[in-house]
Amino acid sequence: MASCVATLHESFGTRATGVIRRATVKDAEAIHALLWTAKDDIPLKDHFSNDIYRGWVREQCRKRNFWIVERDDQLAGAMMMQVDEIRYLVTAAAHRKARFAQALIEHAKEQVRKKYRSGVWAQVKPSNMPIIRLLEKLNFVRDPDRVAPGDWICYCSSEADRIMARH
Repeated sequence: MASCVATLHESFGTRATGVIRRATVKDAEAIHALLWTAKDDIPLKDHFSNDIYRGWVREQCRKRNFWIVERDDQLAGAMMMQVDEIRYLVTAAAHRKARFAQALIEHAKEQVRKKYRSGVWAQVKPSNMPIIRLLEKLNFVRDPDRVAPGDWICYCSSEADRIMARH
């Protein structure tokens, strides 16, 4: 995906202003800490707090797979993208009502549509109702045909995107 900076208020109509940008290696420690705060919702294993996973986050930042939202020079949210799939979407507790998760998802949809001309996918735990409600609000539909590990379920950005991505 192309590198870009988007001002949230102008691009996505969020309640608060902020900037979406690709994460750099300098952001890895803050991203890891933010992911850890949401370990029960994502969910993450207890050993995610070790140096191996800190290195994994650093490597994903080096590969430019994380997008972040900054507000007042603080990390307000993060999302990992692998090609057309959203992974590890998290918003800092202090910013949950600011619609930063929605802005990150909309940004992902825009970037994937430009680069791949397809829809965006997300895997979610069935117990993570806040994310499921957000995905459905943004016109994602459950995709029973997409295989997910364990009890995870998949959503795609729309029925049209789902059909188009298969052809």
